Amino acid sequence: MRWWFMAWIGWAVGCAHLPPVVQAPEALEVDVVVVLSATATGAVGPAPSAVVETLTQVVNDRGLRARAVPVSVWSEGFDSRRATGPRARYMSEEVSAGLWLMIESEARWYAQVAGRYRWTVDVVITLGGADGEVLSQQGFEVPVFMVYDHEREASALLGAQPVIARRVGELMDEWVRTLKD
Repeated sequence: MRWWFMAWIGWAVGCAHLPPVVQAPEALEVDVVVVLSATATGAVGPAPSAVVETLTQVVNDRGLRARAVPVSVWSEGFDSRRATGPRARYMSEEVSAGLWLMIESEARWYAQVAGRYRWTVDVVITLGGADGEVLSQQGFEVPVFMVYDHEREASALLGAQPVIARRVGELMDEWVRTLKD
């Protein structure tokens, strides 16, 4: 009887459909910056390339043309600007596309729980235009559990990547819907 129930659950989950990805009416260019800040040192640096590739793909899936901004373009400006507002103004001045997407993340160690290392990744997603206007913004936290002590900020961000990608997709879907209205 148990296997029958498990088979039914597997069938039900397999037949569940995700909502369709909203497609933009035109292929607009979007400059994407993904920043990882270290709480302990205050250093601002690029996110792991796997995270950047995943998030640019999320934007591309909406019929937009995402371009990862090279670190050399934004790193010096972000070192002297620690808050989202000044960074958003800087992005508006520096981007070549009409739109920009800035994903700021800060990974901080939280505690050791049941032999695993808990990290919290704070994320702020900001979508803006070249005119300096912030079109959409949201902030959230993602708890991540790591197995090894040597895993640090970059590993925590990789662990939070699926949640961040989903939230970036939701934000982009909401914004693209406004283009269609």
